[in-house]
Amino acid sequence: MAEAAAVIGLVASIASLVELTAKVVSRLHEFTSESLEVPESFRSPSTRLPLLTATLQHIQSQAEDGHFPDDITKALKAVVEDTSKQVSDIQISLAKVLPSDGASKLERALKALKSLAKEDKVQRALEKIHENNNILVLYQTKRHVDTADRILQALSKLSVTPLTLLCPSSTIPFARDPDFVDRGAIFNQLLQKYALPASRTALMGLGGVGKSQLAIEFGYRTREQSPRTWVFWVHAGCMARLEQSFRDIANCVELPGRQDPKANVFRLVNDWLRGRKNGQ
Repeated sequence: MAEAAAVIGLVASIASLVELTAKVVSRLHEFTSESLEVPESFRSPSTRLPLLTATLQHIQSQAEDGHFPDDITKALKAVVEDTSKQVSDIQISLAKVLPSDGASKLERALKALKSLAKEDKVQRALEKIHENNNILVLYQTKRHVDTADRILQALSKLSVTPLTLLCPSSTIPFARDPDFVDRGAIFNQLLQKYALPASRTALMGLGGVGKSQLAIEFGYRTREQSPRTWVFWVHAGCMARLEQSFRDIANCVELPGRQDPKANVFRLVNDWLRGRKNGQ
């Protein structure tokens, strides 16, 4: 079992990171609730970081109960500290691009333009956070660490990449609307079309009638009813945002080669989507 000092160090690091994460998410929520100018990569932390917090709290509980040996406790602390550095980088970037309370429309517009130069840095930090979270999830879902180690050893002998162990998730960049009004007839039509092989459905209507809210709610319900199904959100307003959405998918499923600046992210994602082993 881990020494008390090692456990205290890990718990303290987790508490510090949870507090920092809450500040970043709160700041993002304040801004995005008032503006649509913030780039997609700056919206992602508000949906991804709460998942990290849940993982950290579970790790903390297991550490306090003495489930980790000393060497693993110290290793997890290193992962938490590196994650904290990545969240700090995002916080610094946000401070430089998000306008202050009461900022004029011109100031907001200028900040929005400035944010484009910070997108790559935020994206790299998110990728590293995602990798670290996968490490933490691996240990927090296994009561005995040696069990996880044996799994990794077996995978290496079978030449199976960790990618196949990824649990299906969602890239919907918006929170669920608690005030959503259920429209049963429309949802029934969506469900019927969704059940058909390779089905496609278009939502059409005037602006403001609720097309996006319907799509968002449908995505969340799909995840609830079928946890083994991936749900990907692609913004196709322009080519730049379309490509960024595909990069978000590539990062979500940890596609090899996605960080190569010459890589064709559309081809990478297309090839992955066609793989039967990757699920629905």
